[in-house]
Amino acid sequence: MHRNLKAMLVYVLMFSFSMNTFRIYYPYYLAERGLELNIIGGLTGVGLLASAIALPLAGALIDTVGRKPVILMTSLMITVASLIALAPLSLPLAVLALFFFYTAFVTGNPARSSLIADSVPPERLGAAFGLIATFFSLSRVLSPYPAGLVAEKMGYARLFSLILVLALASLVFAAIAFRETLPGRRLPHPGELRARLIETVKVQPREKTVIEFMVMDRIAWSLWFPLLTPYLKVAYGLEPAEVGLLMTLVDVVGVLTQYGVGIAADRVGALKPLMLSEVAGITIGTLMFVGLPENLLPVAMVLLGIAISSWIPAYNTLLSRISPSPRERGRLFAKSNFYRTIVGSPSSGLGGWMFSHIGLGSPFAASAVLLAVVVVRYYPKLKRETNGGRPTIVHIPEK
Repeated sequence: MHRNLKAMLVYVLMFSFSMNTFRIYYPYYLAERGLELNIIGGLTGVGLLASAIALPLAGALIDTVGRKPVILMTSLMITVASLIALAPLSLPLAVLALFFFYTAFVTGNPARSSLIADSVPPERLGAAFGLIATFFSLSRVLSPYPAGLVAEKMGYARLFSLILVLALASLVFAAIAFRETLPGRRLPHPGELRARLIETVKVQPREKTVIEFMVMDRIAWSLWFPLLTPYLKVAYGLEPAEVGLLMTLVDVVGVLTQYGVGIAADRVGALKPLMLSEVAGITIGTLMFVGLPENLLPVAMVLLGIAISSWIPAYNTLLSRISPSPRERGRLFAKSNFYRTIVGSPSSGLGGWMFSHIGLGSPFAASAVLLAVVVVRYYPKLKRETNGGRPTIVHIPEK
């Protein structure tokens, strides 16, 4: 096993604990402080939209300055987000905290995935990404319930301080353990940086269908997923530790399945696991729209675990395989996240508005319908254009 892969498994235990705890409990904290779902959705949308601005720059830096510096930056940003969360709450500070969190969230994956794709043979990418996703999930299994107890018994200041310590620990570890994989690293001169920024947002013909698919998926999921924990408080009256138990169940499923999904992505291609994720999302949306009683919420969480564990290793594998060269990997990952974020970010605001003004089931219904459209429209095209996400890619000729 390559040194970087071993180091990544340790790194993600710390980084995922801090990131996932913030993702679950900061929106819940906002709801507990009296903010309505439409306000939380709007704040999330603004934070996501602002974070999208950083993605083209991150993509350019990953492929010039290197993968490791951007990884370090993401740990630093989680640290800053937790510091802001410790300050007295205000709407501008909430937007700022969400901006730093989502910037770390959306830029971290391109940097980490590029580092691992450089370090692992192409035919083993699915297994490698599945193993990393398993360790991500393992950390998330360990974090939600204890974090919820900390919030209940000791207060949110202690919880955000814990996030801060773990984010700093991941920063120090990454600085020591990772080996840079990009040859000929350099600071790009302004003209080159400008060209790379343009290239990061310019969709090539061979990338068009993949990017469209990723964007439509993000729009559908963003209608409700960023607001899931405050929704559970508003709709069911759940306490932090109860929410933590449900989130733990999601990640138990991930621990049990993600490595297998990664192996499947190597054997049958990355596309089938991606479609399984969408089908799970359709099922969740339908069940939540119909109205699950509280005692059946674990069923939805198991399905959510299947959706996430099917998506993550397959997504990383597919983008790594369609990248024309190692020097383009960071750009392609950043491009995908850029369009997913900038087009999908208004969805969280729309979802919050739907929760508050149409009904608590309406975002789930809209998401399920949109995901069904995505499967029908994009599965045949992606199967043809990417060879099902297998190692041998059939590229569409440039026009």
